[in-house]
Amino acid sequence: MAIVTTVPELAAQMHKDPSKLYEWAKRAKDPLPLRYIGGERYGSVLVSEFDEWFRRNGLLFNEKALKYGSGKGDEGVGDGY
Repeated sequence: MAIVTTVPELAAQMHKDPSKLYEWAKRAKDPLPLRYIGGERYGSVLVSEFDEWFRRNGLLFNEKALKYGSGKGDEGVGDGY
């Protein structure tokens, strides 16, 4: 059985506003794999698909420092994490 999480649950776990996740889902290049079933209000994400997406779009700590310098501020993963 697939394990799913909702956008609000995932946003809370990531310490992000849910609007950021919807923004990632709308991007043209490698969008967040957000799914809707029936009249679902927020949408859901399969944890297995999120894991793959996060690995493609995330940076390891040392990669972030190399790409962005000191790591201060809200820059980071992918294009606007």
